Amino acid sequence: MTENSIKKHTLYVMGGVAALLLLWASFGGRGDGDPVAISAAEVHADTEEECERLLAAMIADMKSEVAAEKERLTAENRAS
Repeated sequence: MTENSIKKHTLYVMGGVAALLLLWASFGGRGDGDPVAISAAEVHADTEEECERLLAAMIADMKSEVAAEKERLTAENRAS
């Protein structure tokens, strides 16, 4: 991989993480509860196609984590 290609893939990953953070914030991310640990995910790939596939899988995993946390908070709010 060339240096420019690596930079481009890094920007894809950073854009995906930023989009997920915006999604989390717009659909129930709150600062009044327990602090939420946000970890950076790294994607290493030899080709652009592999990078896109790994990034899509990472985004799907993060979306399911966001949905599970939203469901947990909704259930917690109903119980109280």
